[in-house]
Amino acid sequence: MTAEPERRDTCPYCGGPTTENPASPHPYCPTCFRYIVPDPDLREHEKPQSGGPPATPSAPVGIKVVCSLWTVGSFVSIGLGILLLQAALQVDYPLFVGLGILQIAVGALQLASVYGLWHLRLWGWRTAIVLLWIGLVSAAFMLMTGDIVALLPIATSVAFLVYFYRKRDLYS
Repeated sequence: MTAEPERRDTCPYCGGPTTENPASPHPYCPTCFRYIVPDPDLREHEKPQSGGPPATPSAPVGIKVVCSLWTVGSFVSIGLGILLLQAALQVDYPLFVGLGILQIAVGALQLASVYGLWHLRLWGWRTAIVLLWIGLVSAAFMLMTGDIVALLPIATSVAFLVYFYRKRDLYS
């Protein structure tokens, strides 16, 4: 009497669903290309062949939505920076040059952060956190001057900060 190998419905390596393979007594994970075997001393001819590159984790939908919004925002920021530089050339106002360069730099940092967030890179998460805190502080100063419209960037910055801190484990 031989014992049946333990069957699993989900892969212990990646959490993906397993499928039955008629050529093997062990379930197979099509996500990470591994056989789910209870015995680590499996004979060499029974070990799985390389079925492709190892599975890489994907960003959750919420992160992708935030990245899409930030991509639009970064292009708007870069566009505003270019407009400020053009205005500086027309009216000879040096403050517009500094503001234009700052606006373009923030837009470029946002684009870099979007790339890092989408690909689950720790530096992308850190850049996003720094940009959100800078935005939150600047919006708070705007609110102190009496600009009630600053409540919108404050609310979005706080919401994004809470969401990103909850997803911190994806970026370690």
